[in-house]
Amino acid sequence: MHGWQHGIGSLATLPAEWSQSGLWGRAGSSAGNRGMGGWMRATRNVVVVLMTAPDVGVARRLAGLALEARLVACINLVPGVESHYWWEGKREQAGEVLMIAKTVRSCLPRLEALIRKEHPYQTPEMLVLPVAAGMDGYLTWVRQECRPGRSR
Repeated sequence: MHGWQHGIGSLATLPAEWSQSGLWGRAGSSAGNRGMGGWMRATRNVVVVLMTAPDVGVARRLAGLALEARLVACINLVPGVESHYWWEGKREQAGEVLMIAKTVRSCLPRLEALIRKEHPYQTPEMLVLPVAAGMDGYLTWVRQECRPGRSR
């Protein structure tokens, strides 16, 4: 079991009043589904992954590899991020590209392996954030697109 697997499910629980309000569907239920867009729905398997790359070229290459492998449904590239951090005992500053990926938990081991293999950083950033809820149609789309080994 990977370290990122511990505790993710427990963080993705919505307050009871949200699902009881009639505006939020419950995960796995058909209540509140309004066609493709749907209402907001709780989820435990969709996650957001934050990563950084040293430049747009590297970010595009990593995004392309992850998309081709069907490990992510979408990656947003946000250039112009200024990072300030400690590295090897010294304070550093660098321009980076923030990568925001939408995927499912079952794809995380393969995504992690891809990033470890292909990323130029010695210690690449890969933070997995649970998604508490989202539009039903969007969550369905993410789950449908994240299918390693599936071709178009």
